[in-house]
Amino acid sequence: MVLPGLTTALLTVVLVLRKFTMASLDLYPEFPVWILALDQTSGQISVAALLDALFITCLVRMAIIVTGTRHFRRTGRGQLTGRVVAPEEISRQPHQARHR
Repeated sequence: MVLPGLTTALLTVVLVLRKFTMASLDLYPEFPVWILALDQTSGQISVAALLDALFITCLVRMAIIVTGTRHFRRTGRGQLTGRVVAPEEISRQPHQARHR
């Protein structure tokens, strides 16, 4: 289906344009532009800023993953049983029980 991909692409374009517009209205350079300008004056500070941004991004992603898995562990939906279910067993289960 094309629609979910199109929706994601449109949302990405809107977010990038919003970020650019807000930075332009505030007369504040965006992070990539700032890094490029800093790279022309001091390469070491530019590399340090890039590594800090990478490290902070990794920390945020890990926090999101830990929070999400904790939620699924608490609700019991994140556990794997390791049991293979035959198609006959699935068809015998009530419709609501399969979609919890």
